[in-house]
Amino acid sequence: MGTTDAVIELSDVNFDEEVFGTSEPVLVECWSDRSYACRELDGVLEELAQRYSGQVKIGRLDVDSSWQTAEQYEIHSTPVVLVFQNNRVVERIEGTHDRSDYEQAIHEVISQYWVI
Repeated sequence: MGTTDAVIELSDVNFDEEVFGTSEPVLVECWSDRSYACRELDGVLEELAQRYSGQVKIGRLDVDSSWQTAEQYEIHSTPVVLVFQNNRVVERIEGTHDRSDYEQAIHEVISQYWVI
């Protein structure tokens, strides 16, 4: 599954640093190469990462190779999108959804992020 530099490839090794080592909100797609639904979401994430660059960090976690992190967040099927803010999960979206659902989650976290 190809990604551009806009979407960060996450793993058990770099997850904490990339997700918790930033002050901006983070949207993480938990995916598997075995899931056709995940392939459909790939293009949506690319567009969102470019559109919201500098406001929200977007990453992808391969649950097959990063099973420890997947287990920690109870990922039992894919795709699952986790939205992190202030070092905790503030939204969990399971299965495939319309682009507007992911954009809504981003708008909600951005509005909370910028209000101090």
